Amino acid sequence: MPLNPSDSAQSSLNADAAASGDSRTKLSRTSVALHWTVAISMIGMLFFGLYLDDLERGDAKTALVALHKSLGSLILFLVIARIWWRTRQGALQPLGNHPHWQHIAARASHHVLLFGTLAMPLSGLLRSIGRGRPIDIFGFPFIPQIFAEKNEILSAIGSTLHEWIAYALLIVITGHILAALKHFLIDGDGTLQRMLGARVGQSASGKV
Repeated sequence: MPLNPSDSAQSSLNADAAASGDSRTKLSRTSVALHWTVAISMIGMLFFGLYLDDLERGDAKTALVALHKSLGSLILFLVIARIWWRTRQGALQPLGNHPHWQHIAARASHHVLLFGTLAMPLSGLLRSIGRGRPIDIFGFPFIPQIFAEKNEILSAIGSTLHEWIAYALLIVITGHILAALKHFLIDGDGTLQRMLGARVGQSASGKV
């Protein structure tokens, strides 16, 4: 059956909207890509950091720490891009019929995740700056050496923040994953599918 020209035009508009902006039923490709890129990168870096903590000092650890710093610096740019994009698009509209407190908890967890993913690499940079070291990204200068000697206060603040933010993020991310599974397995409201890039129904209200 041939398509109505108006239907074709509407389909084109929907495709453009999906690529450039978010709606309640469909997230843009940019939103999906930034979400999963930052999420996978941050989780990987958290476990990478835990591995480094248990590694004995030596040339191998020094090389891995340099790799960790370079990757963390790159992730910082991704996080900034994601926060800018999310601010531009606005908060995601919830799907399904859930108690008000769950909407508040979800919104709070999203804010904590956004703040934590930004604070994590910044605290790592602060620790390196406090230790009187320049920061490069795979050999390319990023932040020059600021202090000729170790600044004990900045180093301690950066180290403490980096450690505690890491543990806080692990807890919040675990809760976020469990909530996503609840939306998928129990509520069936399309929240997880939407974050995977699928279009959900206009009246996604979950199971009754």
